[in-house]
Amino acid sequence: MKFVFQILAEDPIWYHGRTVTDETFDLNHTGKGNDQSGPGFYFTSDVNDARGYAFPKGIVLEVKLTPRKLVTGKPKRSEIEKLIKMAPNYKDTLTNFAENPPIALRQAIDGTIKYNPLAVDAFQQVWIDFYRHEPKQYLEGMIKLGYDGHEVKTNVPEIRHMVIYNPAAIKIIK
Repeated sequence: MKFVFQILAEDPIWYHGRTVTDETFDLNHTGKGNDQSGPGFYFTSDVNDARGYAFPKGIVLEVKLTPRKLVTGKPKRSEIEKLIKMAPNYKDTLTNFAENPPIALRQAIDGTIKYNPLAVDAFQQVWIDFYRHEPKQYLEGMIKLGYDGHEVKTNVPEIRHMVIYNPAAIKIIK
């Protein structure tokens, strides 16, 4: 059975567990934890799942997520190129691909798309190659591309996970 993910209007509650009691979602605080699915703010549809991330002295926030657009489908060459060009020091990083900048850019894009047939994986490859130590800039780039987050596949279809890039897509309920 294939699980198709989407945020529905009738799914108003998501949970975010954190080990601190601060209730803000600030891009300056991303990329400091175990970001297995890339930088951003992590949410779950299961309150008990969120409690595990808040243990032992943190909090669980109930939120409504309203992303404009989620990363889905196949990567678009133009978006990969734009995200690379927004990276800090991207020209220096391109030297890892080739000495000639236009050739290096083409090789970086071609390799990203060839080895990452899903857009979410391609964007994360750009994060690793060009933004690894600059998660805030990566998230700002994704927001400029019009994306507010992506789904994280789980082994339990009843529990859904999301990574949100844009704090504006998060409304704290309690």
